[in-house]
Amino acid sequence: PPRVYPYFAAKVARFSPSDTMAYVFEVMRRTDYTQFPVYNGRDYVGLLTDGAIARWVARLASDMRAELLQATVSTVLGFEKNVNRAKFLCRRATVYEAEDIFRDGTDRNGKWRVSAILITDSGHPSEEPIGIITPSDMLRTWSETPR
Repeated sequence: PPRVYPYFAAKVARFSPSDTMAYVFEVMRRTDYTQFPVYNGRDYVGLLTDGAIARWVARLASDMRAELLQATVSTVLGFEKNVNRAKFLCRRATVYEAEDIFRDGTDRNGKWRVSAILITDSGHPSEEPIGIITPSDMLRTWSETPR
């Protein structure tokens, strides 16, 4: 079966809890990505999503500009409903293993609970991510992968 790596190999945009939202917004503009792993050194902290950013911005509706650009990723990550929405796979995992994670990662209403799969060398959160798979990537793969 096809392996998740190198199929989903990518330079993964990641942040530190102390990075500013000005930096996050710049990366979002440049890459069009909406999900980012957050690492404190080698420790995986959580997955920062556009949903958390939207909830945080909504809360800051008044006097937004100054606070918006000076805020840190750690502050916005606090608005994430569940920071543990990413799973990890090793580079040798198959596309079918990734498919199982997403299939098992939905609730009874079909809503995604797993927002991303981060690919590392041996599948450990402390390793540098070398690829990322989102639900939309997986849907595209399902239409391309022979069964």
